[in-house]
Amino acid sequence: MSTDVVTIRIPLTGEQLSLDAPDADLALALDSIRTLEGQLRDVKSAISREWLARMDASAAWTVHIAGFGKIVAPSPKPTIEYDGPGLREALLDLVGPDGITIAAVDAAVETVVTYEPRARGITALLRLGGRVAATVAAFGTEVEKTRYVAVKRS
Repeated sequence: MSTDVVTIRIPLTGEQLSLDAPDADLALALDSIRTLEGQLRDVKSAISREWLARMDASAAWTVHIAGFGKIVAPSPKPTIEYDGPGLREALLDLVGPDGITIAAVDAAVETVVTYEPRARGITALLRLGGRVAATVAAFGTEVEKTRYVAVKRS
């Protein structure tokens, strides 16, 4: 609970809401805003679908609007996704004097190595203490997480 009384204005309705209002009022306001967000998403989706239909019909995916700017969308042409490991293996079979170079394979398929820290293993190492725990701790960074409040109406 805040020590200073803050009043906020709810967009669209202009209604003023004091943050020191009773719990039920704050819960209702939060629930109403979440409902409005869902309704706005639905309207936004409908408008976006209409824009896509108009753009597709004219085969133009950039529409300039005087005094406003422009509306842009990707064309409906599907993108092609490739099975990276499979493609690399197939291309490696083509490397040779009568085929392609390894450089061509590397240019077509990048090898990416990622390292994912695993909480269970890190916790085990931290419990060892000493140099091991100090080394592990040196690579940890505390990150504030975004927290959300859920509203569940009865």
